[in-house]
Amino acid sequence: MQETQIILHGMSLTGDSLWTNLFLSSRDTWPNDIALSNTPGYVVTGFFKDSNDKIAPFLLKTDSLGNINTLGINKPKNTYQFSVYPNPANKYVVFDLKEDLISNNLIQQIVYITDAYGRLADKIIIAGGKTVWDTSNVTSGVYLYHFYGGTCIKSGKVLILK
Repeated sequence: MQETQIILHGMSLTGDSLWTNLFLSSRDTWPNDIALSNTPGYVVTGFFKDSNDKIAPFLLKTDSLGNINTLGINKPKNTYQFSVYPNPANKYVVFDLKEDLISNNLIQQIVYITDAYGRLADKIIIAGGKTVWDTSNVTSGVYLYHFYGGTCIKSGKVLILK
């Protein structure tokens, strides 16, 4: 059986390398999922075989510098529902976030909108269930949205036609 390794590499938004860390290296480790944490850093979940040959879950959390805190609990299931409409759009785009994520007011929800070249066109703080992006200051084209809300990350594209 081949050895499993979890290597995380931190980069800035401009592509500069910030840190690289090898977290797990074992034949008896099975990573399952990786997600952004609601604090700067990442969360990795999976399973490992303990010293008694029993399968146990792991949860690995990094801070913004790649330092780790290992926990031992399963990652909670998220039930985020996020929709974007109309698409294509002309004057506005609605970012609609369902109540189950809004009710946790400790999590800030942000949508970054970039043009096709990756330049930031707008940054929107989601303040309630439905937030409207006024597209009057952007030209026609394809725009990418990146929604961050706790461990939930959604990306997609929207077409603006003027």
